[in-house]
Amino acid sequence: MLINVGRIYDQKFSMLREKMYQKFDVHEGDDKEDPTDTAGYTGQFNRKKVKLESITDAEFIGLFVRDNRMKEIQQMIRTIDHDRNGYVTQTELDDIIKEVYPETRTKDLKRLIKPFCSVSNKILVDYGRFNSFVNDLVLSA
Repeated sequence: MLINVGRIYDQKFSMLREKMYQKFDVHEGDDKEDPTDTAGYTGQFNRKKVKLESITDAEFIGLFVRDNRMKEIQQMIRTIDHDRNGYVTQTELDDIIKEVYPETRTKDLKRLIKPFCSVSNKILVDYGRFNSFVNDLVLSA
């Protein structure tokens, strides 16, 4: 008699995935602030609630083309990415960019950071992809 144990593994995987996603509170499309990661820094306690101006793609790209400070950004990311998994939260990257480029402090960078988010976790940003994108922009300019 043959027994298919694949269903047991599928069920176990589903339970683990469900448990993992319960740690995150993501409010997409409901006018709430940021997704929050209950296990890590999101910046929600250090941020003042202010209306941020939108930034165009050209303005954002222009920052890096005029004055490429990706080495500073990479260094700051390395100091906070202790497990070296290649990801930081959207809020962390937003804070880092605003620290390195003070002229962006009044700008909303979320829309420009979103394309670099992980497919499976919209809170995490793949900073390797972001870095490659910026470096390609600078080289092509």
